[in-house]
Amino acid sequence: MQGLRTPPTAATPEQHTRASSVCHIHPLTSSRACSSSRSFLRPTPCQTTPSLLPPALPLSHPHLPPTMAGNMVTRLAAAAALLVAAAAAVTGGDASRYHNRGAKCEGTRKYEVTLSLNWSSRTHPRSYPAGGNFSPPTVAAHASRYQMWAPGAFARTGIQTVAETGNPAPLREELAAYEKAGHVSSWTGTDAPTPSGVETVKLTVTADAATGAVYVSGATMLFPSPDWFTGFYAVPVCRHGRWVHKAGGRLTFWDAGTDSGRTHTGKDVVTKPATTIFSLNNRGFPAFATPVGYYTIRAL
Repeated sequence: MQGLRTPPTAATPEQHTRASSVCHIHPLTSSRACSSSRSFLRPTPCQTTPSLLPPALPLSHPHLPPTMAGNMVTRLAAAAALLVAAAAAVTGGDASRYHNRGAKCEGTRKYEVTLSLNWSSRTHPRSYPAGGNFSPPTVAAHASRYQMWAPGAFARTGIQTVAETGNPAPLREELAAYEKAGHVSSWTGTDAPTPSGVETVKLTVTADAATGAVYVSGATMLFPSPDWFTGFYAVPVCRHGRWVHKAGGRLTFWDAGTDSGRTHTGKDVVTKPATTIFSLNNRGFPAFATPVGYYTIRAL
């Protein structure tokens, strides 16, 4: 049996400073800060450290040659410019929201959303299950404060249920709640799934400039599948103060990130923890790179 070990005597803050503190001089502010070389000791300040960004950066510094100080200010200015550029460089659905920060549309505008679905053994010979079809599609006109779904975002209950079971009820309850809050101006959907994978579905929604509901999103499940769906997200119908006459794009495979099943008819495998929504294009089956249809949003 091993004997009990006697715990070491705790060092005083002064001993910590003398034994293992390392001080650094900030090149712009001349402030000094000390930190312990041992991970379990907290940093010990040598003196009060002023803000790293003073009201005005000096063009010269008493401890730096004038040329070096000028170069440092130039580098800081360039770094700040890069940060501003990075903040402004948004893409996809997020980028669309910046089109409406200037001139704004007026009133309301009706849009017909057409889903031209084309999923069959002919179009997807390596990834079409017998009897494959689509769940009842749902579309909505909404403001930027509401997000039905988006790549890189976690699937909420509404879109998760659509992707896993095809049941649109939770998503439509979510839309009704956001409509009551003023973030969704209009939403609609079919009552039944499509008879097959090759169908055309037409739905109508109304965008409202007064509430900022100038984006259209939609979703429907590819049935059967673990948690795969198709749709579109945050398509702007108001640009530069004018209502868009027509917009559209491809309908591709998306994974909700909540089920790890690998095939259309495979056993459900709950993903723990859930991942964010991601594209299935070029993943698993080569045929995933082929669209399952197209969507068109046309002003009425």
